Amino acid sequence: MKGISVLPWLLVAGMWGAAAWLWRSAPESMPVHWNLAGEPDRWGGRAEGLLGLPAILTVLLVGFQGIPRLDPGRNNWAQMRGAWSGFQVAFVLFMAGVYAAALGAFPMPETLPWLLGGLFVALGAVMGKIRPNFFFGIRTPWTLTSKRAWTRTHRLGGFVFIAVGLVGIVAGLLVPPAALIVDVGGILLGSAALAVYSWRVWLADPDRIEPAGTRPE
Repeated sequence: MKGISVLPWLLVAGMWGAAAWLWRSAPESMPVHWNLAGEPDRWGGRAEGLLGLPAILTVLLVGFQGIPRLDPGRNNWAQMRGAWSGFQVAFVLFMAGVYAAALGAFPMPETLPWLLGGLFVALGAVMGKIRPNFFFGIRTPWTLTSKRAWTRTHRLGGFVFIAVGLVGIVAGLLVPPAALIVDVGGILLGSAALAVYSWRVWLADPDRIEPAGTRPE
C-alpha cells in the first residue's frame, strides 16, 4: 500500500523532471487548453505550458493528504485507504498522460478519449470500496443521509463507471472525432441514472436520516 501511495509523487516528480529537461528547447508559445475535439483552443507561455500542470498536481496531492483528517467521518477512511490511493494513482496517471500529449509525445485528439476512458475504468474498479464520507465518491443528498443508498449506489456506480470508460475507449478506436463527446455524454447519463437510483434506494430505507435543519421547529 505504501508503494501505491508513493507512486503519484514519483509521477509528478517525473513531470517536473521533464519540464526541466525540455525548458530550453520548448517553444515560447504552447497549448494549455483543448476543446472536445482534442484541438488546442488556448495558448500560453513556456512557463504555463511546462510548469502549470506539475504545479497544480503538486498542490492537489498535498491537499489530498489532508482530506481524510478534515472529514467528520474520518474513521471510515482507514477502511478505504486502498480505494483513495488507487484513485490518486489513476488521476495522476491520467494527468501525466495529458501532459505527455501536450508536450507532443502523443496526438491529443486520439489520446484524450483513451485516457479519460481508462480513468473511469479505474474509478469504477475502486467505487464499491468507498465508505461513507463527505469528500470522495458519489455524494448526492440521498447517499449522504442513508448508508444503504450509499452502499448500493457505489456498487452500481462501479459497473456504470467501468461501462462508461470502456465505451469511451472503444469510441476512441472507432470514431476518434466524436469520442470525447461520447465520453462526456456517457458520464452525464451515468451520473443522472445513479442520482435517480440513489433517491429510490433512499426512499425505501427505513433508517434514512433527514438532513439537519429540514424539519420545522
